[in-house]
Amino acid sequence: MTTTYEPNVVLSQVEYDVVGTRPIRHDGADKVTGRAKYGADVHSTGMLYGYILRSPHAHANIRSIDTSKAEALSSVRAVVTAADFPEPPLGDDGSRKVTHGELSTDLIYL
Repeated sequence: MTTTYEPNVVLSQVEYDVVGTRPIRHDGADKVTGRAKYGADVHSTGMLYGYILRSPHAHANIRSIDTSKAEALSSVRAVVTAADFPEPPLGDDGSRKVTHGELSTDLIYL
């Protein structure tokens, strides 16, 4: 099936009343005064925090990752690297289906 482009064709007869207007932003005052709450403002008892350590070297080959210093800290609950995740399964065509951003295992892409 081939679709052709027809210039100046009206695709919808619906009238929109937002473009070109100044909508009322009910949360605007809270945001500009600092009263608005964001995800980073939420704190719970026993809450854990995550930290991502990125390589300072673009396109570097990973020889090894030494996590011993981080694991030795009493405040660290877990150290996670790509080795902690299973490889994605092979698809029908033999390729790997990537469903999330992967952690680097051999080459750093920045």
